[in-house]
Amino acid sequence: MSLISCIGKDHLCPCQDGDACHYKDTPTTKAWPIPTQPQSEFCCENDRMKRDARKKLNLRDTAVQLILYSCSIVIAVTTIVLIVRWI
Repeated sequence: MSLISCIGKDHLCPCQDGDACHYKDTPTTKAWPIPTQPQSEFCCENDRMKRDARKKLNLRDTAVQLILYSCSIVIAVTTIVLIVRWI
């Protein structure tokens, strides 16, 4: 089913999976009111969460790179010291 088929234009509505729609009355339940604006805030929230996750991943990658760089400096200095002592 597509988003167009839902009269509430709700991408989370069960009618997207072929079940009963939230926005239509059934014998046992009353329909939800049809929203005046599309349910796009979920999309915006999802995009914001993806951006935040990318920022965290970039910070984590930068931290790992700094740690590896620091370790390589320590190894280089230690190697030089050992060579100088050996000579």
